[in-house]
Amino acid sequence: MTTLFDIYKSYGGFKAFVLSPYLWLSLFFTGIFFAGINQNEDWFSLPIKTIPPLTGFTFASFSLLFAIIDEDNRLILSQPDTDFGGRKPILIVVSKIVHSVMMQLCALVAALLLHTKPIVLNVSQETIDMINSVATGFALFLFIYGLLLVVSVALTLFQLVDIVADAADVTELGKTEKDP
Repeated sequence: MTTLFDIYKSYGGFKAFVLSPYLWLSLFFTGIFFAGINQNEDWFSLPIKTIPPLTGFTFASFSLLFAIIDEDNRLILSQPDTDFGGRKPILIVVSKIVHSVMMQLCALVAALLLHTKPIVLNVSQETIDMINSVATGFALFLFIYGLLLVVSVALTLFQLVDIVADAADVTELGKTEKDP
C-alpha cells in the first residue's frame, strides 16, 4: 500500500487527480456517450478489444523512454524541477504511466464483468436495470479515462525530452564559452 501512496504522491496527490482535465473530459464524454452505450448490449467488446494493445503501447513508451535516455539524462530528470512543482520529472512520468495502466486495467475488468454478468441477484428487474446502468456508466468512464490518459503520458514524455534537450543546450553553451 505504501508503494501506491508513493505513486500518487509523485502524481501530484488527490488534488492533481481531481483537478486533472483528463478526469473532467472523461466525465463530460461519459455523459455524452452514456445514452447510446446504455442501449447497446455489446458496447463492452470495444474496451475488451482496445485496452490490451493500448496498455501495451503505454508500456512500450515507458520502455522506449528508458532505452534512449542515458545515465546523465536520468540524473537530470531525477532532480526536483520548479516547472513540476518541485517534484522529480522522472517520478512524475513513471507515476502517470502507472496510473494510466491501472485505470486501463480497471476499465478492462469492468468491461469483462459487464460482459460475463457474474453476479446473480434476487431482486426486481427494475433494480437490476438500475445496477446495470450505474455499472455501465462507471465502466464507460474508466474506458474513456484510460484512453485520455494516454494523451497525458505522451505529453509528459514530451516534457521530459524537452528538459533533456534544454540541459543539453546548457551543456553545449558551457562548452563553447570555455573553448577558445
